[in-house]
Amino acid sequence: MPDPDHIAGLRIDARRAESPSPRRSLARRQIAEAAAQVFAELGFVETTVDAVAERASVSARTVYRHFGSKGALLAAGFAVRISDYLARVSDLLDGGMGLTASLENAARSGFLDASEHTEGLVAAASDEGELWAQWLWAAHRQHDALARLMCRADGRPEEEAIDAIWQLRAAALLNSIVTAHEVWVRSSGRRELADVLAEAIRALAPILSDRPDA
Repeated sequence: MPDPDHIAGLRIDARRAESPSPRRSLARRQIAEAAAQVFAELGFVETTVDAVAERASVSARTVYRHFGSKGALLAAGFAVRISDYLARVSDLLDGGMGLTASLENAARSGFLDASEHTEGLVAAASDEGELWAQWLWAAHRQHDALARLMCRADGRPEEEAIDAIWQLRAAALLNSIVTAHEVWVRSSGRRELADVLAEAIRALAPILSDRPDA
């Protein structure tokens, strides 16, 4: 079971109401990327805030100012991957592409594999319950954003994203993304991550939309 302090830190971070400045957002992303690298190399237990700070070329105090706990750092590394992916999906939807095609295209464009350290990070997470809990939490934080995207793709008002059907669809897709990463790691290089993700997306396609052409 995850350390409550880690989960508490994540919840505090997730509830921040203020919109970060561009400079602050850049710093947070820089730290999150550094954290993803260090976690992938050392694992959760051996990773220290000092090591992350050194990799990010900032002070440990700066890391703590942006992230309240080591668990929050780990989730941030995962969240960078998912948020980049959803941003790409949104751009493709704006360009007139359907939902399923947008989801698969973004996956094949590498937006869920933006770092050479992704494999090590997910591999570590799949073997350690503490890390896997943080991966799941990072995915959960994108739940509402994905539900809104799915509504928009279906021609529905984004306000409908709180309805049960869209919440369930978003949850199913996020869970499939997490599981696809785990399947990919366990394939030991026999499969490409993009192929596993595309397979998961296509398997869920019939339930993701009310539109037959989605």
